[in-house]
Amino acid sequence: MTRRTAGGANPLTILLRGAVLRCPRCGRRTLSSGWIKPPDPCPDCGLSFDRDNDATVGWIIVNLGITEILFVLFGFTAPSAWPPFKPADPGPRRRNPQAR
Repeated sequence: MTRRTAGGANPLTILLRGAVLRCPRCGRRTLSSGWIKPPDPCPDCGLSFDRDNDATVGWIIVNLGITEILFVLFGFTAPSAWPPFKPADPGPRRRNPQAR
């Protein structure tokens, strides 16, 4: 049994169309208007990609920026907050009386 979506294509076809930057519903036009701004609606089938007025993309960018800043700060400050590491004392050295 093949699963179909509302547009009539199966999920694999939709993913492949998206990978080559074509409309996932009809596959006819190349839809690309930049890295941050979602594409304009498809002129052939009318599929709109701007469902929440760019809020999702903006918050993803803010979240990624804050996460990277915290990761860098924690990565550089965490080792300085650790207790100093002292290797265990191996004890007194013994000389080998047979070696000369």
